[in-house]
This record gives sequence, C-alpha cells and structure tokens, in this order.
Amino acid sequence: MALIPGLMLAAALSPDDIAARAGVVLAPLWRICIDTVSIVLEAAPFVLAGSIAATLAQRFVRSPLTAPLVAALAPGCDCAMNGFAVALRSCKPAIAGMALTWGAVCNPIALVATATVLGGHLLVARIIGGGVAAGTLGLLWRLGGDAKDCLHDACAPAAGVAAHLEDGLRLLLPAAFVGSVVIVMAPDVLGTHMSPLFAAIAAALLSPCSTADPVLAKVLAVSGPAQAAFVVAAQCADVRQLALLSRHFGVRRAALAALAGAAGCLTAVMAAR
Repeated sequence: MALIPGLMLAAALSPDDIAARAGVVLAPLWRICIDTVSIVLEAAPFVLAGSIAATLAQRFVRSPLTAPLVAALAPGCDCAMNGFAVALRSCKPAIAGMALTWGAVCNPIALVATATVLGGHLLVARIIGGGVAAGTLGLLWRLGGDAKDCLHDACAPAAGVAAHLEDGLRLLLPAAFVGSVVIVMAPDVLGTHMSPLFAAIAAALLSPCSTADPVLAKVLAVSGPAQAAFVVAAQCADVRQLALLSRHFGVRRAALAALAGAAGCLTAVMAAR
C-alpha cells in the first residue's frame, strides 16, 4: 500500500521537477563529502609522519629516566601517548602527566603542522599554551600528592605504524565530517559564533589527532585566538586525553588536568591576540 502514494507522486512530477528536487538534497551532501575528503587528504601526510615517528620513538624507550623526555619530545602524534604511558608507569605521576600533556600538544610533528598550516604566530601561541597546560598540571598533581596508588596497569603496549595511522585517521574522519557539515549547512556559525570558547568546546568534543587539528582549526575558526584555543583544547582538554589520564592516573587527577587544559587554552588565546 505504501507504494501507491509513491507512484502517484512520481506521476505528478516531471523529470525536471525530480532532478531539481534531487539536486537540492544531493548538492549539499556532495559538498560535505568533498570537504571531508579534502580535510583528510590535507592532514594525512602529517598523520602518517607522526605515526612513523611515534613508532620509531617508542622502540627506544627503555629506561624510566628517559621515558618522560622521550614522551614529551618524541616526534610523534598524540595517538602514541597511550603507548608511552607504559614506559611512564615507574615515574612520579606529576612528571608523567606533564610529559603526556606536552607530548600531546607540542610534539614536533604537531608543531610542524601548525607552522605550515596556521603560521608562526599560532605556533608560538600553541607552544605557550601547551607549556602552561603541562606546567599547571604538574603543579596541581604535585600539590595533590605524588603517590602512585592511582596509577593503573591498564596500559596498551607500544603499537606499530599501521595501528597509529589507523587511530589517527579514525579520530580525524569524524572530526572532518562534522566540520564539513558545519561548513556546508551552517556557514554563518563560523563567522558569528566561533569564539575562542566555542572553538575550545568544539575541539574538546571532536578531539582530532594533534597532527590534524591545525587543518580543522583553519577550516572551522576564522580568528587567530579561536584557532589557538582549538589546537590546544583538542589535545589537553579533550575527552580522549582526559580519558587516557583518568584510566592511568585516576578520575581526580583527570579533573585537575581539565583545569590545567583550560588554563593552557586561555593562555594560548591571549598569546594569539
């Protein structure tokens, strides 16, 4: 019975009417697909470079004394932080948290991507914001006690290039899709509502890979402060990073990390003005 109304509607419409109505629906969908693919392709070289670098860096993490330094400075994306957490189990939580935060926000590949896509001014803002977030986290965790009883053993082993690349693209694709939907369906939102606060909230929820967040920041945010808030919040105040810290160091320390991330975002916004 449901077929009859459909046949009647098809008979009432001419081929031109059907084509025009279909075009209204299909044109935005096609633009969303194109924009999503473009964002992924633009970010893919950085994600691949970060995946290779993270895998190579993790192979050399053997000593607890060098683990925080390697986690903080290894040229890999934030997708590797869960693997680095294995080597940080023997460190003081404050040191481990600082290394994981700085490594997520300011790993070398992410800094290269930021300089390439957003320019030197935003690079400096990202470094300053990441430094404040890491330093504040270390201070808050140190004041809260450096006991290791919150450190969990639920750490994943070091992954290979394919696993890191898969994680990076898996995190990038939904973020790119949501960004493309906003660009196509509500372009005015970007110019009128993408304040630094809005950008930080969007980044925290989207939680893209650190090597891809400069691309999304450029697409979604117009102003430098909003872009700075996006790239910092996407790595130190996002749901993925906070879940990692909660899993390995406990919910209380993850909540303190969120406060530190907010301080880092605010500092980055001020530095980008």
